[in-house]
Amino acid sequence: MRRYFRDLSSRAGRPVLIKNVRNAVRVAALRHALPDARFIRIRRPCSDIAASVARGDATLMRSRHETFTVKPEDWVALRDLPIHERASQQVASIEAALDRDLAGLDQDRLYDLSFEAFCKTPWHMTLSIAERFPPIEIRPDMPPDLKQRTFTAR
Repeated sequence: MRRYFRDLSSRAGRPVLIKNVRNAVRVAALRHALPDARFIRIRRPCSDIAASVARGDATLMRSRHETFTVKPEDWVALRDLPIHERASQQVASIEAALDRDLAGLDQDRLYDLSFEAFCKTPWHMTLSIAERFPPIEIRPDMPPDLKQRTFTAR
């Protein structure tokens, strides 16, 4: 894994940013495999995440015992619960795993961001990530209107 990311970063000529929600339950393994990795944790109210998970499961899944997103360690115990209760406990379990697996990480390797703040000022928050984790640079070909864009948190 180290070789893969080192080669990928080398070919790209810059650090690699991996945004994958499934990595929320892989932090311990990533910390072990990539001891110099830096982590960005975007915090969003758990109730908002649970509502999104419940909507997604109700819309996308054929079985009420499945989920379209990350299955926490205790999934087997959760999968038969009513969908909204399951989604709430699923999110709480993943948040607890993140807290556990990020505990003790040097603060220069962890950046906690607010989802709402990122939606309000994405350009500013992107710059703050680049400043926090040099040598990350903002691409010069970014759309000029990006600095004025905002997003609505759902």
